[in-house]
Amino acid sequence: MKFKKHVITLILFYCIVFTGNSFSQESGRNYLGLSFGGSDFHIKDEHASPLIFSSTGIAPSIQYIYQGENSRVYAEASYYYDYLGTSSDNFHDINHRAEIRCSYLHSIADFEILNKKINVFVGGSIGTFLSHSDYTNIWVASTISRTIESWYWNNSFDVSAQLEYNLEPREFFSIKLFIPVVSNLSRPTYSSSGDFNYTDNDWKFKMFGETKFFPAIFSVNTLLTYQRPLIWKLNLQINYEFYYSSYDKPRNINMYMNNLCAGLFFCF
Repeated sequence: MKFKKHVITLILFYCIVFTGNSFSQESGRNYLGLSFGGSDFHIKDEHASPLIFSSTGIAPSIQYIYQGENSRVYAEASYYYDYLGTSSDNFHDINHRAEIRCSYLHSIADFEILNKKINVFVGGSIGTFLSHSDYTNIWVASTISRTIESWYWNNSFDVSAQLEYNLEPREFFSIKLFIPVVSNLSRPTYSSSGDFNYTDNDWKFKMFGETKFFPAIFSVNTLLTYQRPLIWKLNLQINYEFYYSSYDKPRNINMYMNNLCAGLFFCF
């Protein structure tokens, strides 16, 4: 699919930015791992349909965490796939989503609860979130026809905050919050055929669109993470993510998802 080429380009770009940033940090502990789980996704995109589409699909991701003395670096690349349904069995949405983020945070405060330190970090991040939908109708004799393509692609600069509770070496609980303050958002044009390329017989999928400031584009992403040693240098991680976003052009779009994943992380 054509949006995959754009996603790969952004992954390489964020990796270059992140690598240069992480090597400049003071010595600390690194965590690199893979997670897999499920994603419960709901979307109402009035450009394509007035119906609410939802389902549960897969949610693999790769993450990197750096814990310095006074700083945190977090990077992730995630992919989600769902075959969404609605109240009518004839309509479906083949939905692909991707999320890439690289963030840097610095310690601003710390305190103790039950003799365990809690650190507070604030900082910024660059990220991208893509939701790409192919809406289909199922007619008589199980004939499937593609009706419209729609997308929401938000490339953003975010403010980020993190609360981290350290229990033991390599065991911690953290809550991360990301809110975009400057976003470049790509959406289809108002007409269902406005982005259609009749030569290629397909819609023209665009990576970039209008630049907006908060709260014209409202989005919030929270990430709850628990890690503990498992064996040798491997940690077990359990991760919960909540994402919500809304925008009103070319017509209203609202979406949210809940992701629950588990994974193995190598500590070095």
